Amino acid sequence: MNSGASISVGTKSDSLNPQVDVFVNALKKLGVHNVTQANGISNDVTFSLNPSLSSESYSVEVKDGKVQVMAADTSGGAYAASDLIRRAQIDEEGSISWEDGAWKEAPDFPYRSFLVDMGRNPHSPETLRQVIDMMWYYRGNYLQLHLTDDQLFSWPSKIYPELYSSRAGWTLDDFRSLEAYSQARGVTLVPELEVPGHSTILRGKRPDVFGKNPKDLATTAQAQKGVENLISEMLDVFRSTPYMHIGADEVYGVPQDDQRKFINRLNKYIKRLGRTTLVWEGPSGANTDQGQTKVDEDVVHFAWESRYYPLPKLVEAGYKVVNASWDPFYVVDHYPRTNFTGVPVDQCYHADFKRLKNVDPNIRSFHKPQVVENTNNILGFCMPWWEGREYNLLPLCLQRFAAASTRAWDYDSNLSYEAYATREEALLGRLETISGFELPETPIAPVDKAAGNLAYGAKVKPSWGANQPHFVPARLTNGITDQFDLFLGYPTKPNPLVIDIELLNVADASRIRIHEMSIGNGWEKYRLFISADGKTFEKVVTTTKGMRAQEKFIEHRFNKTMVKVVRIETDGFEDFTFPSFSRLTEVQVFAE
Repeated sequence: MNSGASISVGTKSDSLNPQVDVFVNALKKLGVHNVTQANGISNDVTFSLNPSLSSESYSVEVKDGKVQVMAADTSGGAYAASDLIRRAQIDEEGSISWEDGAWKEAPDFPYRSFLVDMGRNPHSPETLRQVIDMMWYYRGNYLQLHLTDDQLFSWPSKIYPELYSSRAGWTLDDFRSLEAYSQARGVTLVPELEVPGHSTILRGKRPDVFGKNPKDLATTAQAQKGVENLISEMLDVFRSTPYMHIGADEVYGVPQDDQRKFINRLNKYIKRLGRTTLVWEGPSGANTDQGQTKVDEDVVHFAWESRYYPLPKLVEAGYKVVNASWDPFYVVDHYPRTNFTGVPVDQCYHADFKRLKNVDPNIRSFHKPQVVENTNNILGFCMPWWEGREYNLLPLCLQRFAAASTRAWDYDSNLSYEAYATREEALLGRLETISGFELPETPIAPVDKAAGNLAYGAKVKPSWGANQPHFVPARLTNGITDQFDLFLGYPTKPNPLVIDIELLNVADASRIRIHEMSIGNGWEKYRLFISADGKTFEKVVTTTKGMRAQEKFIEHRFNKTMVKVVRIETDGFEDFTFPSFSRLTEVQVFAE
């Protein structure tokens, strides 16, 4: 199809008008000229509903200069619009075309979600709209808003206004506006009220309602009524959601049977409101023959930690499960300091939804992941952005979410990661233009800051983990020694991560300075080698605890010799959060 000088877009169904609006506005932002929108069937692109299609699915036919879209529902219409934008050929003159053909699309998993932690750091409506744009573009469907936690209460409650943290920056109208924005893009907002754990603000501001401790919150009638009031408030704003998340994990000081009873009481209330209850993997299973309460089987569990209620046990107990495994889905900027956790993008693209794996080598599932036989009880995945600052969200999460959502949409695809990454790199610019953001480039220090550093600009090649968004391998030789300008290498266990740094020119050298993150008692455990030809390596040193002392770097000296490649075999950043990650920040090589 070739649009020529103009393109008209319309729909046969009024319910698809919001999705068509999004499509038309996106085309205009991409520079497509003379886009008009009209009802009727004689348009260049026509959207129609076909309820006989499976949920969220759509079909497209391009023939004789016309595009016909049949969508199962408004979500299918939204995804068809983003699919057409991705497939479009747009020339420099603003003309748009699509290749003739026909295709059908339907997701393999019905739950493809992203979570924003608004309970620790503020996230603005603008950032949330960009997150929704990201999800629309990559056909994700549930955006979970973790609205409350110990540090921040982002819900502007009318019933309990004293709970609200003013620095959160949200009004009820902001949330209502976001609800409409998300629905036009096939994304549904899922509110989360974290109880009975992570409830310091609830109990601190209103102990008369929510009690003085988590046990009061989980067991008293007045606390139950208070939580129900907040849930009712949230669902009155987020009217499109079929779900309500109530947290329920990491509850300390409350007997597990009381936790399970609390979940069931809230589940009964949530069902009366016509919604399904979601919880984090929290209290373990229970044997009802021994008088212990079992969480209702219609409560959906998010499997994440692998310790409280293992994935195979959840499935065996009859629960529907959302996979939120640390590896590969968690992205964490550990509050309150900058300290990232997140696996490389290729692992998100190759995610096994039947598997639960931690990133902590001290937890068994790191070495032996939990696996179920099939995906029958697996609804999909959740990628949580925990504890982070909003300006880091898209740089760290966009490519990861794109890969995971692509996997959930087409689980059995045989497209290689390399081919996928090449395709997505070419298409990213369209999303940036539509949404109004730009992923940052890897920073590079000015040449005059190199000061004799022979490794400045050198090629960095890790044995694995290179597909790490934002904190890429090239940061090791970009001339910036800041401790947070790091390469987030993963994993470094059970086998060491090998990092080869090939200098631009073979040169005499006698000193290597290696910078690393210097937080707490953490230290990088590695072996350093040098080579004149990239084939034969000489060991320089093995680091030990305390070698770096209070400095942010270690200087390794040796007899002057020709160096072409510097090799680091690292076992990770020890004595710190998750030593399965390398946190080296810069490698410098000097002649003197």
